[in-house]
Amino acid sequence: MTGRGEQLDPWELLRVLQEHRAMYVVVGAFARVLHGAPEQTSGIDIVPWPRAENLRHLDAALVELRAVRDDGRYLEPLASAYPPSEPVVRLRTDFGRLSIVAEPRGTSGFDDLRRRSEIENIGHGVRIQVASASDCLRMLAALERPEDADRLRLLQRTVELSSLQREQTRQARQAELERRRGHERDSGLGLER
Repeated sequence: MTGRGEQLDPWELLRVLQEHRAMYVVVGAFARVLHGAPEQTSGIDIVPWPRAENLRHLDAALVELRAVRDDGRYLEPLASAYPPSEPVVRLRTDFGRLSIVAEPRGTSGFDDLRRRSEIENIGHGVRIQVASASDCLRMLAALERPEDADRLRLLQRTVELSSLQREQTRQARQAELERRRGHERDSGLGLER
């Protein structure tokens, strides 16, 4: 049998957060994996919305998840002590590791990340906010770790391909719109101005 917090079940962990209406942005390796990065992770990192009501929702979810700190220290309710004194609060839960990050390096926190975040449906009605691929790249680069060089290159390529795909989609939509307008003009269905 594996120890508590060692086996990651992202769907269950994120489902509990959603049921408690906690608002956050997923960052770190799990976010990069959702963007197609070929890496593995044993936990999920989140940046919570720092509003007191949201932190109370997150606290309730952490109770249900039976979250305990990795370092064995008492887990103070986030609603009464946010942002935490350390940059990352690492927790073990019934469904795997969860890290709470108030302000990831290279960002100014939740509002900064939320602007470009994307909503991902991970199945069974669970929808999460995930940092954009470009924000994932920015955060990974800000860590300045030599062991991340390959990840940075792969993520940069993912960002480039995503940007290219968005541009191709935009061009295809524009071409379809132009084709429809031409068809309407040719068939006399166009509106007179």
